Amino acid sequence: MEDIPEELLDKYIEIIHLWSGIYFTNSNVSVLKRKILQQSKSENLPPGDYLDLISKDNEKMMEFIDSITTNFTKFFRHREQFEFIKNKLIPEIALKREQQGIFKIKLWSAGCATGEEVYSLLISALESFEENNIKMKLEIVASDISLKCLEIAQKGVYSKEKLQDVSPYILSKYFFKVDENKFGINEDIKKYVRFDFHNLLH
Repeated sequence: MEDIPEELLDKYIEIIHLWSGIYFTNSNVSVLKRKILQQSKSENLPPGDYLDLISKDNEKMMEFIDSITTNFTKFFRHREQFEFIKNKLIPEIALKREQQGIFKIKLWSAGCATGEEVYSLLISALESFEENNIKMKLEIVASDISLKCLEIAQKGVYSKEKLQDVSPYILSKYFFKVDENKFGINEDIKKYVRFDFHNLLH
């Protein structure tokens, strides 16, 4: 891998942190170097000139941030968390809301990436509503720093690999088959989710 001077790398780390709140440490700086070299090469610029470009062009900065954020996820990735949300958290929130005379539950999926987490959250909440006979409105706000990820999340179409932890019951209830290798989220449950570009730093 071509080397990037430490002084220049520090400038990249500083501007990324100032712009997005993401901070690169020694353990993941090799990933950053690789991304810098890939993106600067795609612009036919040396790394120093590429830094000047993204410093002055918000759109190019957005593309760069998109490239360095890790967006690997899948449905019900940490199953015990979603079980806790369904069996304990939602019923407790509903009871508290009811006592307050509020009949709406609003949830936030911060850093929703390509949507697997927010739809896992939505399904868990809807299942909890059904099992506990909760009669309330539900809204989920799903935000991310990556516009590219938000576009994928809004479409709500996923490969079989992303759905390997989804039970046949949930798959048949909340998804439709797009083709042999892809499934989509049913349109009638998308109405519960509002997607929003959001930088947690701000």
